[in-house]
Amino acid sequence: GWHELQECSMVIARYGAAEIGTGALGVFGPTRMAYERAIGTVRYVAKLMTDLVCETYGLDTGMAPISHKPLSYPNRYHKSRSQL
Repeated sequence: GWHELQECSMVIARYGAAEIGTGALGVFGPTRMAYERAIGTVRYVAKLMTDLVCETYGLDTGMAPISHKPLSYPNRYHKSRSQL
């Protein structure tokens, strides 16, 4: 089953332009991954993808109301540093 995924987490972000084309991208890795690096990388690539979608459709990148703020989904079994 899903037992193997207990030590895994995701960092995801949306990209694109609303009503034109949107998507999501992310990183799947260990619960103790370097979140600062993963979040920064996901945010950067989401911005690049949004710019590409806007450029493809001739839109101003400021017109794409998609948040590039990555979301972190640590596994529910993950203990915070204060719990260790």
